[in-house]
Order: sequence, then structure tokens, then C-alpha cells
Amino acid sequence: MNIRECYEKLNGDYEDVISRLGSDSLTEKFVNKFLNDRTYDLLKQAVSTGDIHESFRAAHTLKGVAANLSFTELYDNASKLTEQLRPLTEPADEELLSDVDLSYSKVISVITDYFNNKH
Repeated sequence: MNIRECYEKLNGDYEDVISRLGSDSLTEKFVNKFLNDRTYDLLKQAVSTGDIHESFRAAHTLKGVAANLSFTELYDNASKLTEQLRPLTEPADEELLSDVDLSYSKVISVITDYFNNKH
């Protein structure tokens, strides 16, 4: 599997990320760094403690990271959660959070598989 195929599997936009980062090697570098990004963990922690402000901040950050890396499905789901949290009056909607969880897990799984099987 190459990085283009990796993006296809995770429902990302390869052409968009290449237009932003310029090369497969730079894309791989930043995709690999995503594996160590703690934003998702911060989101889960903030939601579990009921901290709406931190939940919003983390969802917004995750949305930005997903946008920069053209992880389209994750971006779409993080955007919906961000907008739901934006008024800072209600905790994270469980269905929206579940959608973020699923798309995040998919991205991590595909990226991990890509780097574990890269030739």
C-alpha cells in the first residue's frame, strides 16, 4: 500500500493533502506524527469530566488537525461535534461523539497498518 491508497482507505483526500504538503514523504511524516497527537485523548478526557469548554477546544483542534491532513471523514465528524459544542451550553452529544470515535479509530487503524506494512 502506498500513501495514496492509505488515504483512500481512511476516506481522506490525497490530492488535497499533496497540494498542501507537496510530497508523499512530507505527507507520510505528518501522518506518522498524527499517531502521537493527544488531541483525541484530551477530547475524551474533557467529555468524561463534563468540561464543555475543554471539550469544545479539543474538538475544534481535532477538526483543524484533520483538515490539515485531509482526513475528510474525521474532519466532517469533528466539525459536527465542534458546532454542537460551540455555544458552550450543552455537553457533547453522544451520537456525534460516537461518530468521531469511529472515524478516529478508522484513521488510527489505517495509518498504523500502513506504517507497519510499509516496504
